[in-house]
Amino acid sequence: MPDWASDVLRRAWPTLSADDQRALVDDHDNAVLRDLAVQMRRTDSADSLSATPAGDFTLDGWYHAGLRWHAERFEEPWNGWATPVVTVQTLRNLIGDLAADGAPVGRIQDNGVFTVFAEDLDDNYDVHPDADGLYHLYELGWTFLRCGD
Repeated sequence: MPDWASDVLRRAWPTLSADDQRALVDDHDNAVLRDLAVQMRRTDSADSLSATPAGDFTLDGWYHAGLRWHAERFEEPWNGWATPVVTVQTLRNLIGDLAADGAPVGRIQDNGVFTVFAEDLDDNYDVHPDADGLYHLYELGWTFLRCGD
């Protein structure tokens, strides 16, 4: 039984099949790795050595549709993709533009947390603004392109 298991999971653990146990451990490990990757790539300020100046960005596959948004800065690229850092207004524009095109992607809650919609409601996840109120879109895992590159 994993040491991170909740009381509920500890009680249910013996009744789970070996495949279900492995799936839970794998899901937990993947979530931990994703969180660590986000923390390692996040820049705390525009003065960070891995940050690059502001500019416009788009989503891969949407470039020719003319949809573009403004990033306050970009973090170190992720697998060659741009990693924009945006204001809440830019995030609202991005969400609204995608929803208007028939792709509702999430909702910004009153506390500023951006809940990203997944196909399965249980797979929704949250992106929190940093201390400056900026959103690090790397956390979405989407493929962004910096315009003009």
